[in-house]
Amino acid sequence: MTERKPPTMSINDWVEGQIHRANAEGAFDNLPGAGKPIAGLDREQDPLTWVVNKLRSEQVDLADVLPPQLALAREAERVPERVRTMPSEQMVLAYLDDLNERISLAHARPAEGPPMRTKLIKIEPVLEQWREHRAALLPPPPPVEPALRTRRQRLVAWLTRRSGEPSAESTTA
Repeated sequence: MTERKPPTMSINDWVEGQIHRANAEGAFDNLPGAGKPIAGLDREQDPLTWVVNKLRSEQVDLADVLPPQLALAREAERVPERVRTMPSEQMVLAYLDDLNERISLAHARPAEGPPMRTKLIKIEPVLEQWREHRAALLPPPPPVEPALRTRRQRLVAWLTRRSGEPSAESTTA
């Protein structure tokens, strides 16, 4: 732990002294990346490039830091793939109702950032796509079994086979 700054010393002098002392003790030897150029130092950067790079290095989704209007627009664009994973139509309806409510509220509030241009989601086309997707995922229905014949029909068919005469069933079938 470092000692406290003496009251008679300026902050700059005290910090410089700490750096020189640490350098003399070898605290900066064998640091990762020592002797290598700083990556991207030669490229032109706007003032927020470092923020974007930091968010990427921390693996933060950039959608999490968007202004509310842009975040809603991005969510509205991704509705089809998001609802595909929902197991029931009630969940899809609840999600779409919630999203439309949030879009309506965003239209009613003063804009934070760019103007709100996202329109309400039309529920019926999204539900139709969800139903088609679910139908494609479901296995085909089992083949329909022929109706079981009555006892009398089975007896007539058996007797006919034994006698070799064509039955009324075999001529109509």
